[in-house]
Amino acid sequence: MVGGGNGLYTTLAPLLRGRVLLAGVGNPLRGDDGAGPEVVRRVGRAFPECCLDCGEVPENYLGLIKERSPDLLLFVDAVDFGGQPGETRICDWSSLRAYGWDTHRFPLRALADYLEQDAGIQVKLLGIQPGNTLFGSRMTEGVEAAVGETSQAITSALREQHASCTEGKPV
Repeated sequence: MVGGGNGLYTTLAPLLRGRVLLAGVGNPLRGDDGAGPEVVRRVGRAFPECCLDCGEVPENYLGLIKERSPDLLLFVDAVDFGGQPGETRICDWSSLRAYGWDTHRFPLRALADYLEQDAGIQVKLLGIQPGNTLFGSRMTEGVEAAVGETSQAITSALREQHASCTEGKPV
């Protein structure tokens, strides 16, 4: 589990090395479910070649992800793991079924397994605990703060760890 600020950077920095691709997952029309796409949008201001907004259908991007061939694919998504809204953590794939979090048509865990086995890509999930995912709702204050902290931590880590994005452009 990671908190905000410096702790989040400390957790993410060792992961964001080599060729990195961030994939935001979620629906911005459903309040806090838009956390993943919003993080990717903000990081994309500085590093657009590192970012991919997958919306609600990350399975539609498998070919593009494999083509880009990152060393690390970091999914960023709203994940209901029973925490406080805005709490952020690197989720353990083996525990996700117990959380009952997955609202996607095709579970991210299955995509991660496929990409790891078929393409040799390391896949991690950065989850942000949602508070409200009702259609038409706004992002809650806690999740909005987490999106800002997460975006800053990822941007700093990419820059300071000298990671490269998947199109071979150094950061």
